[in-house]
Amino acid sequence: MNRSIQGYIIPFSAAVMLTFQRNGLLYFNEIYTLFDLIINYCVSGVALFLFIRQIYGGKYILISRKDIPFIVLLVWIIFIISLSYLGNSSIYTFTFNQSAIISCIIAIILGLGIKPSDFSRLRRSLIILSAIFSILVLIYVPSDIFLLSKKISIDSDIRIGSKVSASMLIVLPRALYTLVLAGLGSFIIEKKYIVKFFSILVIIIPLIIAFGTAGRGGLLGFFSGVIIFIVGIFNLNKSNKKYIYLFYFIIILLSFYFIYLQIEDYFPILYNRVLYGNDSGRYEIWNDLINIKLSLIGYGPLFYPHNPFLEMVINYGIIGFILFIIFVINSLFNTVKLLSLNKDIDLLFVVVIVTFQFVSQQFSLDIFYSSFCLAMAVFSRLNLKMYNNKFVIFSRHRSI
Repeated sequence: MNRSIQGYIIPFSAAVMLTFQRNGLLYFNEIYTLFDLIINYCVSGVALFLFIRQIYGGKYILISRKDIPFIVLLVWIIFIISLSYLGNSSIYTFTFNQSAIISCIIAIILGLGIKPSDFSRLRRSLIILSAIFSILVLIYVPSDIFLLSKKISIDSDIRIGSKVSASMLIVLPRALYTLVLAGLGSFIIEKKYIVKFFSILVIIIPLIIAFGTAGRGGLLGFFSGVIIFIVGIFNLNKSNKKYIYLFYFIIILLSFYFIYLQIEDYFPILYNRVLYGNDSGRYEIWNDLINIKLSLIGYGPLFYPHNPFLEMVINYGIIGFILFIIFVINSLFNTVKLLSLNKDIDLLFVVVIVTFQFVSQQFSLDIFYSSFCLAMAVFSRLNLKMYNNKFVIFSRHRSI
């Protein structure tokens, strides 16, 4: 196999799990194609390959002491879940099921298998995935594009993905906004103008579908990621390049403003939900759960708090909450240190993706959402200690 293609196997598999997971690219219309089946088996096979290589001393997944907080957190969660099953506790099945657990395991293995040399490939894999998604939409469900404004204007209750499930209105926009972030990142990072143009072209349909879902958590995460990218890129680059990036960002901001002017007419549901919508019962759920008596080891996966911090402290106890806080602080410290030592834009893009997932996770879903698991696994890897002398970090002339 060509080495350039071989180098994309793990990043592309990670890109799939970071977006559409194992559900298929058109799962919001309950369409599962042969391509989706092939991708599903390939992603699972790649994860199995990485796991076997690790068992037999492979170099693909390297565990260092910096990964200990993440590993300990995983062990604790598995321990509490095991206790819950042994105690015959009733466990919610909204997202906690066998398929979700398998997806989480695959996502974590792929996340731990990502190397610095894979960062740019991960971003480009997301662009390839965005192009494939756009093509499949045009082939199978073009009505979601060409009749979008008409459908939404007729009935304000219609949202893309609502016919499948309520969770689809949360999962789908997060997958699509990830693709959009990759497109914007590639527009800034890539040097060839044809690649810049292609990166913007292939995110048009994902952006339209994302708006059509009227999801707000993913939208907030998206803008958080854009802000991190803008701030970070000006801190990472020399002054002579900042003017070029400033020009690109002005183009992007003007495009956002133009889109904003069209939102009320073409996406009234999104417009009304953002400006006038309620909290979808989140505050009531949080208030009820805050009043629950805390336990040292938690109650197991019994509750669905729509917030990882609440989920940790209630379902996995005070111990689980402390372990989660330690993991977040440790990974954040290591990431900031890594960014200060390595002026690499693709590293910054990975941080943007992690930020997007973390912010979006504060309002919906649980920790068994595999895209979040993959992002957290990558988050735990962003440190200097995981690299040995065989790995080159961000520069062909610099190694650790």
